Amino acid sequence: MMRNRVVLALVIGATLIGLIGLLRPDAMRTASRGKWFWTWKTHSEKKYDIVFMGDSRTYRGISPESMAAVLRGFRILNFGYSSGSLSPFMLAEAEKRLDAGGTRVIVLGITPYTMTPKASKDEHYLQEKNRATSEIVENIYIAPLMQYFEPTTPIRLVEELGKTQTESREEFYGSGWVATWRERPNSTEAIASYANAFTGNRPSPNLIENVIVQTGKWVGEGIRVYAFRPPTTPEMIELESRLSGFDEKAFLDRFGKAGGIWIPVPLHEYRSYDGSHLDKESAQALSGVIAEAIKQSIGEQAFPLNPQAGSTSRNKAKPDDS
Repeated sequence: MMRNRVVLALVIGATLIGLIGLLRPDAMRTASRGKWFWTWKTHSEKKYDIVFMGDSRTYRGISPESMAAVLRGFRILNFGYSSGSLSPFMLAEAEKRLDAGGTRVIVLGITPYTMTPKASKDEHYLQEKNRATSEIVENIYIAPLMQYFEPTTPIRLVEELGKTQTESREEFYGSGWVATWRERPNSTEAIASYANAFTGNRPSPNLIENVIVQTGKWVGEGIRVYAFRPPTTPEMIELESRLSGFDEKAFLDRFGKAGGIWIPVPLHEYRSYDGSHLDKESAQALSGVIAEAIKQSIGEQAFPLNPQAGSTSRNKAKPDDS
């Protein structure tokens, strides 16, 4: 009888361990990782050669990891935020992330919304920027430790079991990229929310003018400036063109005259999981295309001579910097 109980206990224990192993989220996907991600992205003093900026289509759509295979040795940051803008404030914040002694490159993710008055409030970035010091310390140094305990909690297991195939999965990368996907994408979901995004909130001539002026200043200072239109669905492009009033052709003309370089991207060749943002695989593919364009533009002479030394000697080590 005792032997049977021991065997039964072993079977039950092995089953539970297997179930936990099957259901535990990857360390890149935990809530603790998410806390660390946004605080680290906002408050890190690390410097970079290339900084991308824009809204959620940029932070979900650009993978510095995928770009690294092409732009070897470059330190690349995805500095996009939810409803992020290209306001004077955010342009200045992005410039602070550049290494003054490196190959300085700014890449703008241009969507009609990034140059609207509502976007220029930069609420997501300021929420992270204005966190209390104690919370910053907790999120950067303690949250990474907690992720090893988080997957084993009963509540977390129940949440994983209850997830539907229409809910988004996220992976948080130290480069500033949030890889996102769904088992069952819905390519029209975001249309309704964007239908009202430009009501009383069209792109501001002043904000557009500042982007052009700042581009000229950066170019004059030796900073290379690129821009691209993050791909989305045909339905979303039609909606934004119709409701935003953004004159992309006029912008491109002025941007080019200011010294900026436009990277043309096919807008309909990538997959969106929600009708606005690219899924993980499409983001990786897009990043490769943009990396190749930048490589061709800057030429081999601008590549770091000693990538390994450059990436370690000029940056302070931080926990979980992956």
